This record gives sequence, C-alpha cells and structure tokens, in this order.
Amino acid sequence: MVETASVSPTVSQAYDITHLQRKLASRLLLAFLVPLLAMVGLALYTYVLSRKVEQEGKLVSEVKQLIDEVTLLQKKSDAERWFDKSRNLDAAIVAFDALAKTHDRPDILVRLGALYFQRGRPGDDERAFHLLEKSKTLVC
Repeated sequence: MVETASVSPTVSQAYDITHLQRKLASRLLLAFLVPLLAMVGLALYTYVLSRKVEQEGKLVSEVKQLIDEVTLLQKKSDAERWFDKSRNLDAAIVAFDALAKTHDRPDILVRLGALYFQRGRPGDDERAFHLLEKSKTLVC
C-alpha cells in the first residue's frame, strides 16, 4: 500500500496562519477605519461651517436693516431740509406721502398729518386725524 502524506497543518503552521490572519484583519480594519474617521471629521467641520454661515446670515440681515433705517432717515432729513428752505407745503406733503407709502412708521405718519393740518385745505383736517389715528395703532 502506498502511504499518502498528511495534508493537515502542524501546530506551528496553524499558529503561523492564525497570526497572519490576525495581522491581515488588523490592517484591513486600519485601512477602513482611516477613511471613516476622515468622513466623520469632515462631517463635523461641515456642521461647524454651516453654523458660522447661519450666524453671518443673521448679521447680514441686521446690517441690511440698519442700512434701510439710515436710508429712510436720510430721505426724511432731505424732505425736512427742502421744506425748511422752500416752505412749500405741497412738495413736503408729496415727499412725506411717498415715504409713508414705502415705510409704515408712526413718525412719518405724524409728520405727514401735521403737514396736512398746517396746509389747512378742505379735507386736510380729516386726513390729518386719520393719519394720527393710524400712527396710534402702530405704536400700541
């Protein structure tokens, strides 16, 4: 009879195979863990950046509101200055009426009402009282 060689590994060979498998598994784990950690880091960085952009968006809207306020005050100041120089009530009423149409604010409505009252034409008193009532509702 012919004897065949044993195919089963010896104990030392089995240990070497197990050791190599563990080394391969740790290297594969490292190879997949590094990109995972990079993705988590990028996700956190994206979150931080989005919060900063959101805060800056709020600042931009506040700055726009302040610019609108300054522009309104400039227009109001221009109308007052032209009225002081010309004493033309009709032109002042037109200027403040245009401001009142774009900006519904009590100070503009009160000034417009005062100009109507000062002009004193028929129907101006009613307009003045209407504007003053409207400005009262805006304040309260």
